[in-house]
Amino acid sequence: MIRLLVATILSTWLVFPALGAGLDAAAINGAEYRAKLPADDKVDAVVVKLQVLLDRVRFSPGEIDGKLGENAQKALKAFAEAKGLASDKVLTPEIWKALVGTSGDPVITDYKISRSDAQGPYLVYEPSRSHRREVSYEPRAARCAEPRQEI
Repeated sequence: MIRLLVATILSTWLVFPALGAGLDAAAINGAEYRAKLPADDKVDAVVVKLQVLLDRVRFSPGEIDGKLGENAQKALKAFAEAKGLASDKVLTPEIWKALVGTSGDPVITDYKISRSDAQGPYLVYEPSRSHRREVSYEPRAARCAEPRQEI
């Protein structure tokens, strides 16, 4: 019961911002380059597509939230530099073309959870505390230093 409640809250928390922005799979997959980028606090289909594509090519944009924040901008700049493109602007047509060219797959797809997905495997038990490896910390100074003797 608790799992269902947590799953409902989590999915609501993740889905409502996209619904509020009018985003769906078709809007995100069909998003094309625009010279004017949205404001940093606005959710946009172009930015969602950009973030997913950056993540697929291992340039982490941070949270995929449809907002062109600091992490997404840094990832775009790193991608542009890795491809030898000018990175003085946040997004250029050349950067967009190179990024979209990295994948021919749809950015967002529909997936129906099958019975085998729902059956697991799940963790049957939580290991007891005695089975966990304990890591203790002792400051380096305590291991290396000898007690000082006053003269």
